[in-house]
Amino acid sequence: MTKFNIKKFTKPTEECYPMLEPDWLKGVTDKVRSAYYIANTMFDSIRKNINNDVDLSLNDRKLIVSQIALEVDFHRCNLTRRREPDFCNFIEECNADLENIWTDKNRGRKKGSSITKSELQKELSKYKKLYISEREKNYSDQITQLLESELYGPGKRMAQKCADLEEDNKNLYETISNLRSRLRSYTIKKID
Repeated sequence: MTKFNIKKFTKPTEECYPMLEPDWLKGVTDKVRSAYYIANTMFDSIRKNINNDVDLSLNDRKLIVSQIALEVDFHRCNLTRRREPDFCNFIEECNADLENIWTDKNRGRKKGSSITKSELQKELSKYKKLYISEREKNYSDQITQLLESELYGPGKRMAQKCADLEEDNKNLYETISNLRSRLRSYTIKKID
């Protein structure tokens, strides 16, 4: 079930439509004619919002064919460039006008600096080089700290002595296990 829309059942009065109509509008269907008038009203409302300094997103400051088709209760595929090239040209002209109005109105109010692609690439390469140098610097700092630590100098001798003692301890455990196995073999022979 579709929504009730009074616009479908009433004919617009003559005062709603501007007197000057483009030539291409004479040979089109009523739906396309309605889409033209809705596009005009949307154009006026967007222009009014821009002039009133309303902060609009990119899609809010353009005429979008699918929104116009929704208002007319017409499927979007019927308002394509292939089927209605004059209407699409009209929408493009309106969008160009709206974009010019927007840029003229917001020329002095830039939120950030506009950077060109080449400047952005230079800045990116600079940050990559900085990252690589910082990463290498951190590795060299860690190696320097390792060399200056207690493992070198007097601490190195202590670490070597500890490693030697661990090796001796391991050898002694092997000797003890060998002696225990021999002792077991001797005790078993005596019992027989």
